[in-house]
Amino acid sequence: MCKDIYITLTMTGTYISKLLNIFYKKEYVHTSIAFDEELENMYSFGRRNMLIPIIGGLVKEDISKGIFTKHEIKCEILRITVTEEQYVCIEELINNYMKDYYKYKYNLIGLIFIYLNIKYERRTHFTCSQFLAMVLEKSDIYKFEESWSLIKPMDFEKLRNIEIIYKGTLKNYRKIWRK
Repeated sequence: MCKDIYITLTMTGTYISKLLNIFYKKEYVHTSIAFDEELENMYSFGRRNMLIPIIGGLVKEDISKGIFTKHEIKCEILRITVTEEQYVCIEELINNYMKDYYKYKYNLIGLIFIYLNIKYERRTHFTCSQFLAMVLEKSDIYKFEESWSLIKPMDFEKLRNIEIIYKGTLKNYRKIWRK
């Protein structure tokens, strides 16, 4: 039996996302993974405190709170169909990371290495896209041609067997699920 996982690509409109947009020249600069189409169980590396953007790490994101409600957020929702084994594996992997979420920090220096295209893998520091790429590899869903430490949010669009199920604003996507 197959199951679906969801990847969200977003442009949050924060100062940091606008800066990343200038450097990477990409429409979306943040990515998350969700286990449900409603995006209620969504995980990423991002800010832990809304007022202090440089303090970041592994977070469970809530699209009805925090930064997701402060700006008009452009997004793209991608769906990947995986085997039951892969689904269980990635879910267990993320749950294990979440048990010790405080150990994991945002990889600020990793942003520079991504920009310079230099492989730089760290065990407890990730950007949002590095984390997602790493868990996709560890769960045997994808094997990237380059190091997971070099993956950017927009790279997920290019994966095989990926389906874009929504493109628009996060606010409008939420309205679909409130009905």
